[in-house]
This record gives sequence, structure tokens and C-alpha cells, in this order.
Amino acid sequence: IPIKLPTPSDKKVEEDLLEIEGRRVFDYMHFSLAMSSSRRFARWVAWNIDGGSLKKLDRKGIKFKYDPNIPEENQAGDELYDDNVLDRGHIARRADLLWGTLAEAKKANKDSFFFTNITPQHEAFNQSGKDGIWGQIEDAIFNEVKVETLRISVMGGPIFSDDDPDYRGFYIPK
Repeated sequence: IPIKLPTPSDKKVEEDLLEIEGRRVFDYMHFSLAMSSSRRFARWVAWNIDGGSLKKLDRKGIKFKYDPNIPEENQAGDELYDDNVLDRGHIARRADLLWGTLAEAKKANKDSFFFTNITPQHEAFNQSGKDGIWGQIEDAIFNEVKVETLRISVMGGPIFSDDDPDYRGFYIPK
């Protein structure tokens, strides 16, 4: 069932959406997103999960990188995340995207590591291996459903506020 992607209900948000060659929505393997031009983070990311064809793929050797579809100056890269407690938190969860044919799952795995699908999260909040609540929530959701019949669409993203703190030239969503 087709689901329409979100559209801004606020003029300020609409004017802040990054537009490149007439496009404001950028498509990847199993997810799409829209960027904030002022924040250099995604406004939202929408993705699909097909539990019946999920694959287990390793993330070893895949590094976070700039998205070639969007100019680097419109993205937050390693200059924000190096040498601090900020994690590169996937918005569209990597494991959610690893479905379809093996080739599709491998492409989704790589696409998930673009900085455009990342938002800063404190390491203690993000990582389930460090008892981070966000990682635990993600794991708990999958523990409560029959994964092989799961077919859903999900939307997520940071919540921006006018009083977000400035860190290294980026306003970090609280």
C-alpha cells in the first residue's frame, strides 16, 4: 500500500529543505530522506522493512562516508564525530534495510552508512552493547514481533529546536 512521504506544514521548515536540481527527496535502497540545509542533518528518513527477506550482513569494513548525491558542505561528517562521545547514530536502522535479494541487501547496507542517514547521539544512549536505551528499544521491537511476516514502513528523524546547542559549528538536536 503506497504511503505518501511527509510534506512540511510549516513555511520555515519548507524553506529549510535542501533542494538539488529540483529534488527535495533523495532515494536510496529501501529508504528515502529529506535534508535540512541549515542543520546539515536529515529532516526525516522513511524506510521499509520486509521481515520475510531480511539478510544478516556484516558491517565490518564499511565506513561512514559523505553521500555522493548531496554536496559535502550540506552534510555533517567526521569533523563533528571525531574525538568525543557523539556516536554516528543511524536514523534508518541498518539491520532494517537488509532485505530483498542479496545484491539489494548489500547495497542497502552500504547506503545506510551515508552521513545523510546519521544523526548525533551520545554513545551511552545509542549503543545497545553499552546498555544504551535507544539500541535496547530497537532490539525490543524485533523481539516482540513475528519478524518473518513483518512488512512495515517507518519514519524517523531528529527534532530540531531553536535552542539546540552549537558544537563545532553544528546545532546538535537535543
